[in-house]
Amino acid sequence: MARGCDPALPFNFISWEAVPQSVPPRWISERRTIKVLLEPQGAIFAVTMKTYSYLFIASKRFIGLKKIRTRDRVVARAGYSTPKVLSLISELYPHGP
Repeated sequence: MARGCDPALPFNFISWEAVPQSVPPRWISERRTIKVLLEPQGAIFAVTMKTYSYLFIASKRFIGLKKIRTRDRVVARAGYSTPKVLSLISELYPHGP
């Protein structure tokens, strides 16, 4: 998957054209403390602090707030997919962070 970066824009992104047809389109912004992931399966808005990240997740399966440890890099490990992020959070934090 190709990742593009335009210096004129204040965020990193994956352009719609660069994504293969088999992969659903996504828009990813990872800039300092605020991160956004928008895709057909859902959306994640994250505020990252030194120790914890607070994720507001909106999908068919879950709408709400999740608190995770920043060092676990859950969204990146889940391949920037909202359903996989929810599965990985439930696997890593069965009783909370």
